[in-house]
Amino acid sequence: MTTVLITGANRGIGLQLTKHYASEEFKVYALCRTPSEADDLKAVEGDVHMHQLDVTDPDSIKRLKDEIGNEPIDIFINNGGIYGGHNQELGAMNYSDWEKTFATNTIGPVRMAEAFYPNLKAAKEAKLITISSLMGSIEDASRGNIFYRTSKTAVNMAMHCIASDAKEDNITCIVMHPGWVQTDMGGENAAITVEESVDGIVHVISGISTYDSGKFLNFRGEEIPW
Repeated sequence: MTTVLITGANRGIGLQLTKHYASEEFKVYALCRTPSEADDLKAVEGDVHMHQLDVTDPDSIKRLKDEIGNEPIDIFINNGGIYGGHNQELGAMNYSDWEKTFATNTIGPVRMAEAFYPNLKAAKEAKLITISSLMGSIEDASRGNIFYRTSKTAVNMAMHCIASDAKEDNITCIVMHPGWVQTDMGGENAAITVEESVDGIVHVISGISTYDSGKFLNFRGEEIPW
């Protein structure tokens, strides 16, 4: 049985990823910060195992690791993230919010990758996926949203570095832009639905190999400039 681990699984892209993989009869570890409030996640049918996780808390990650143990993980999706609030321009910078954004979007995914790297190695051909954003592309950068943009640029580089080592262990490591999606973060006027985004994401994941390790791809499988 293929095992998938998904962070931020209680809503949006994470919830839809959980629904998809559960419908394909995969074993899914669905992680979220507050399981007691995750009614939509609880309603997903299939082999779904919901666990509490705060990626900014090392103790929370350790508890999760103890719960899962040494079980091989075939697909690991760092999906959880935050936008960072509205005070992201010079003259109104909230540096505490910036630190929280980095803790969640950058350091959290790296902590998770480190903690569960043995589980990925234990799988035959594991895939480590981090949901990033086009807003993390330096070449595509524009004004504003400093907290969010820099956190995504940083996690892109972190995963690019990890990819070099992971490839030697037969682990494919990429970062992905899911598109501008109609989620709580993307807003109702975004270009694509959650279903369209996830259909693309899972198609890309199913087709990648270690040849693709270190790439920055969108949900259509197209490369994005760093």
